[in-house]
Amino acid sequence: MSKKIFLIEDNGFLKDRLTERLEERYGCEVLDAYSVASAKDVWDSERGNFDCIILDLHINPSGLSPEEIANTTPLFGMKALEHFYQTKRISNESINKKTVLFSKYITAFRESVYRDISFADTISKEGDSIESVMKAVNKLLN
Repeated sequence: MSKKIFLIEDNGFLKDRLTERLEERYGCEVLDAYSVASAKDVWDSERGNFDCIILDLHINPSGLSPEEIANTTPLFGMKALEHFYQTKRISNESINKKTVLFSKYITAFRESVYRDISFADTISKEGDSIESVMKAVNKLLN
């Protein structure tokens, strides 16, 4: 059975590039979402059954109330993660251990109320960050 990766990324070019590399290198199935609402839908339809989650922190806030948007900017991806926690299908710790944060907002994350949450890896979108994501995924899948 192939591994299943959940890619939550709203940049279409980056999403397509990552999906192609992940499928080629690991022969895995990649499911994707671009917004908080679509991430919740995919999570629920797959019952949280993923081997790895790659989460952009600044995704489309569709599905959030105006208050949630005001209180979460720019870390909208964390609202999707909160939904994953609330479904109680998998422990929060198990979710965190298979999640790679991939965002240009890593500094904002480290200064936020979420800063004490530990993830498999946190990778800033700069330079050859896609290769850094591939290495982090390799650690999780092997």
